[in-house]
Amino acid sequence: MKKSLIKQSKNTQYPKYDDEIDFFLILENLWDYKLKILAISFLACVMGVFFYMTTPKLNLYELKISPAKSFVFSEYYKINQLFRSIDINTSTNTNTNTNTNTNTKIDINNTQIFELFVEELSDYEEIFSSISSLDIIEENISNNLDEDKKTNLIKSYANKIKISKPTKNVDEYTLSIEWNDLEQAKDLILTIIYSSLENTKQGIYNQFENYANSLELNINNQIASLESKIESVFEIQKLIEKKRLEYLYEQSVIARSLGINSIDLNQDQNLTTNLNGFPDYLYGYEALEKEIELILGRTRLNTLLTSEDYVLLEKDIATLKSNILTKQLKNEIKVIKNDNVDDWVSFNINLINVTPSYLPMYKIIFISFIAGLFFSSFYFLIYRSFQDRKIKDN
Repeated sequence: MKKSLIKQSKNTQYPKYDDEIDFFLILENLWDYKLKILAISFLACVMGVFFYMTTPKLNLYELKISPAKSFVFSEYYKINQLFRSIDINTSTNTNTNTNTNTNTKIDINNTQIFELFVEELSDYEEIFSSISSLDIIEENISNNLDEDKKTNLIKSYANKIKISKPTKNVDEYTLSIEWNDLEQAKDLILTIIYSSLENTKQGIYNQFENYANSLELNINNQIASLESKIESVFEIQKLIEKKRLEYLYEQSVIARSLGINSIDLNQDQNLTTNLNGFPDYLYGYEALEKEIELILGRTRLNTLLTSEDYVLLEKDIATLKSNILTKQLKNEIKVIKNDNVDDWVSFNINLINVTPSYLPMYKIIFISFIAGLFFSSFYFLIYRSFQDRKIKDN
């Protein structure tokens, strides 16, 4: 008969059951079930191997990324200088219908480019958009999935891509991704980097272009405002001419009624020197009618030239039209659009760090064996304990 897990005293003065644990008896009972325990442990190992073989083997791929050298952006020195040379005051009188902030500081250098690049990489929506149409992603998505499931699966892939800040006081960031194939991970990382750089370049180009367009719009608005003032000056001068004509008509009528046709400069020399402050009809109707004729024959320009304000306004318009900085800026930013972004940040894809995100097979087997051994031993000890108590109760 097999020994009981719980010792029973032979002395009748002790209770029926003794709760003291006999470790030697436990080992003896485990030995009795050794084949079953080993069989269950072996089965757990088989299940562990099956789990290892059927689950995807994801690795954590990490790539160090840092700002490019400053000389990479040396070709943008002219653009930066041109931007600084633009009179910011020209763009402060922004039209109320213009949404562009023309006072935004724009500068193309390795530090600012890298900051914009990291900001682009940190944008989840941009990452999702960048990888959604990649062949690598399409290969890992079943055609049987509906659009919602495909979207959720792509989102799960996007969540595996992270950009980490440096832990120390350095400018080196870490781009990491969990994937199951090294070459695919490299292609995916390169695609994400270059896509983000292209988006960064396009954003910078759009910012410069918007700035140039805003400056041009402001200059055109100022010119339009000055031309509107010229129109006002013209209208005012026309009113002055009309008033003068009415006066000359009246003086001419008076001169004719008095028979004063003109002044003889030889005979009336004394008179001509004393006409200041006297009515104009004393000049005679011929002079008055001649002035009327000249006023009526004036062109628009002749009328405007009679005003000092017109000359000053035209001077301001000429100054604005001679400002070629906006056109130069528009020509120079084409360099941004045509530039290659491959060297805008510094990294070496061949130095990618690979860390397994899964346990190796021997650890899986060991853990499975220990788990099978523990749970099977615990089960059979409980089972034997209940069996012994049933026997003793009977």
